[in-house]
Amino acid sequence: MDKITSQELEGAIIFDKTSPGPCDKYLGFLIDRIFSDFAVDLPSLDELKVLRSTILSVNSNLAESYPNDSKIPLYNTSTQRWNWPTTAKAIAQPPGNKVPSQEHHIALFFNTIGQALKSKIEAPASQRCWLGTYSTCCMPGNINRAGAYHCKPNVILVEKSDQLTDSISWMSLKVITEYTTQPFKPSMPLVKTLHTKAYLIFLDQPWRRFVLALSIAKQEL
Repeated sequence: MDKITSQELEGAIIFDKTSPGPCDKYLGFLIDRIFSDFAVDLPSLDELKVLRSTILSVNSNLAESYPNDSKIPLYNTSTQRWNWPTTAKAIAQPPGNKVPSQEHHIALFFNTIGQALKSKIEAPASQRCWLGTYSTCCMPGNINRAGAYHCKPNVILVEKSDQLTDSISWMSLKVITEYTTQPFKPSMPLVKTLHTKAYLIFLDQPWRRFVLALSIAKQEL
């Protein structure tokens, strides 16, 4: 599979790189084109707020400062940390309860950010959602296309309608995210994994011009 994607995607994968070098493989010259039709003014981080009851495992300081039915900032500008726990293991669980997967936790966090953004911007409500469901099971697909490769994307962005009708497949994916606890290195397996899954999306969605693929390595996006 790695050999196939390397051949198919030679020259098609665009990297984000700030050091000097040839620009035809770097993202900088394309980013303005990709987002050229995005005209929404995004709020600053300290403006993003959700109900305190939405925050998982609120610490004692936050609990004292904000009543349960009040809105709480998602990001603490003083400590420069999220008020949301960044790892699933940091969430207090009752005895016997299974700790949710980190992929499910990331998807829930992304959806919470979207919820906070929705109340601050004058734009149609998002009809998409993040899921960590397929981090443990293979993504369905046409057996002659992406479905033949039995891959498991960590976190995905899909239409809510696809989720409700249980019709999610490689044709549904809008954005993919891969997660690792290791520090990022260009040579790490996560990079090849993103290349492979971008290829599978193009395979089932030949009309796509680009695929947004995110990596989270040791809590860094």
